[in-house]
Amino acid sequence: GETKEMEMEMDLLVSETVASGDYFLTRAAAQPILEALGFPIFLASLVSVLIASVPYEAVKLISKKQRAALKNEVLLNMLVEEEERRQREQTVVDKVSNGVFDFIQKLNVRSDSFDNDDESDDFDIEEEFVQPEIPGLDYIELFADVTKWLEYDVLVNSYRGVLALPNGQMLGPSLESAVFGILAALSSQLYTDVLYLYSDFGDPEKREDTLNRSARGWTKVYITKCVSSA
Repeated sequence: GETKEMEMEMDLLVSETVASGDYFLTRAAAQPILEALGFPIFLASLVSVLIASVPYEAVKLISKKQRAALKNEVLLNMLVEEEERRQREQTVVDKVSNGVFDFIQKLNVRSDSFDNDDESDDFDIEEEFVQPEIPGLDYIELFADVTKWLEYDVLVNSYRGVLALPNGQMLGPSLESAVFGILAALSSQLYTDVLYLYSDFGDPEKREDTLNRSARGWTKVYITKCVSSA
């Protein structure tokens, strides 16, 4: 339960960190190449952001599918445990009545087998469990991610070397980059929530989660966003 939830949240943070690393590496390689090919500096910066967003989104999509598979496994294990508990709690009368019912079912299946040889009476929880749909690309998230990196690029180009502490000391490059990352991530998350709340685009499940999000949930989402982007 809670352990699996914490594991999925940690995986989300790790995947965001790995995806961001891939983004910066790709962009650092793409922009000089584009400038060498004759692209103007502004256009090279813009195009490099779009190019670097491709591996970023790919890592996030792979991680999303892994989390969905883990969630499905947890649900299946819960169903299996519930079935095992139900069978352990059965009384003798329940077991006898179930045995009679199964015997009658088998007789019916045998009588129907002359008309349909492919029909089978063997069912288990794994066969009856319907796998939820594996999540695909969410266009609201894609829009928000690209917007985040564009905003980060604008902040870096416009305010690098300008931010200072209250005592007048200039921020170091690492801290300055973290501040820009947090501001861009917060703005991106705000765009995401507004689109989920006031449009019909994007993943319906995420839109429902956003509509029903508690005050604690809102705080958790934005804190996680800040930590993963700093």
